[in-house]
Amino acid sequence: MTACDDFNPSSIGGFKEAQAWESLMRHLLVHLGVFGALFLTHIVAASLNASVAFHVVAITVSVQVVLFGPLGAATSPGLPLNQRRRRHRHYTVVGCPLALGLAWAYGGMAWAAGPFVGVMGAWAVAHAAMELQFSRRMNA
Repeated sequence: MTACDDFNPSSIGGFKEAQAWESLMRHLLVHLGVFGALFLTHIVAASLNASVAFHVVAITVSVQVVLFGPLGAATSPGLPLNQRRRRHRHYTVVGCPLALGLAWAYGGMAWAAGPFVGVMGAWAVAHAAMELQFSRRMNA
């Protein structure tokens, strides 16, 4: 019997955290990949003057960006509540620059108060509501 025979990687505290982090990053890359594909699709639709396709994709991108954090948590139903909350918080950080870009786009590729307040307000309300829901469920 060698020292490695009774080695159990799950007994190492950081191992499970490393697995959770890797899972989070893979999941995040999938969400960003979907965003990237939709973004490219909206550019192609605009260049082809495909108005209906452009608007459908633009609405889908808008919903994904405004709900980026909640969607990250909602698409992880198998995770424990505390890990879904952590995923939501990471996605919130990543989603903020996307929301800023969306506000800029709705302002006609310029900063305008109305689109900025609308997009960032919707983004903040969606993420705060999800965080509040996590708080209530974890303290129940």
